[in-house]
Amino acid sequence: MAVVKCGNCGKYYNNGQFDSCQGCGVSPANVAPASEEVTQLLDQDNTSGVTSATEGLGKYAQAPLSPPPLNINFDDDTTMALDAEVDLDDEVTVALVKKESGIDPVCGWLVCISGADIGRDYRIKTERNFVGRSANMDIMINGDDSVSRENHASITFDPRALTFTVSAGDGRGLVYLNEKVVETPSQLKAYDILELGESKFLFVPFATKEFSWPSK
Repeated sequence: MAVVKCGNCGKYYNNGQFDSCQGCGVSPANVAPASEEVTQLLDQDNTSGVTSATEGLGKYAQAPLSPPPLNINFDDDTTMALDAEVDLDDEVTVALVKKESGIDPVCGWLVCISGADIGRDYRIKTERNFVGRSANMDIMINGDDSVSRENHASITFDPRALTFTVSAGDGRGLVYLNEKVVETPSQLKAYDILELGESKFLFVPFATKEFSWPSK
């Protein structure tokens, strides 16, 4: 099965489907075969992928499996408008994420009652709060150089049991609770005193059995 060129009129037709040229009706037996013009197709039964010869693309071309990409050229004003629309969508997405996450409410405080940061308060939020001098700590105590940079201690609020627990960190610095060193996680009570480095902190709970934030 092949696509051949009619020796009479020069048009192409499929000699597997037609006995004569569809352009002039002349049978190939009446003209000399143009063997140099014959190209064998792939071994496929479906010939719908064969198109007519096109200048610059060769004589036979198989139809693309998918449509070619659509190239659209926008002017500068249109491009700027589309960019602005994308930026607005990004801002809306960020706003929605913040709205869904909500505000992490305060559950208690540490208040420095002795040391370089005396008078300063530190918010305790739900779940685990890491304490240290580094800016990436949940409770940053940057005025006392004797406090470990990271994870000197951690204070955990359990939103189910409504309890606060203090644990020693993984550094060399010790943590004292009411003048006793914290070796294992210890529960905090209102107005307990914590010592980290050369500073003392008073613990003040907010989320208690009398009041607690609604569950998310």
